[in-house]
Amino acid sequence: MADLRLVRSVATTFRSQSWAVDVPPPWTAHDVEHCIEITRPEGTGALHISAARKQSPVADPDLRAFAEEEVPSGTSLESASAGDFVGVRAEYVDWRDSRFWKKWWLRSGSLMLYVTYTCARGDEHIEEDDVERILSSLATRQI
Repeated sequence: MADLRLVRSVATTFRSQSWAVDVPPPWTAHDVEHCIEITRPEGTGALHISAARKQSPVADPDLRAFAEEEVPSGTSLESASAGDFVGVRAEYVDWRDSRFWKKWWLRSGSLMLYVTYTCARGDEHIEEDDVERILSSLATRQI
């Protein structure tokens, strides 16, 4: 009789100069232009993370100002936390192209992360747990 052993998949950690995130298999991270794109083969959506640094600490009003410029009028902003970061998030459907969007504006000290997840409307719950798990691993790195 053969022995069966449970083998756990081990996440790969993506590290930028100022932040890091765990990317569990089968998800992969790729550097694309001004952000990192995290996707899953045969997946339904894409997670993007970009960063900016201020000379002074990022504050909640900074995040809300960015968010209010980005989201459709009437979209509510909710408090959010993701790993070492706190901030606000919003979700909405862009009816022009039938896309679901979830966006986070996060801060830790002078570092701000802008995170987006998008997929076809109706598919937003398929990767939701994975996306939350990935974001919960966000960590700051010392420069």
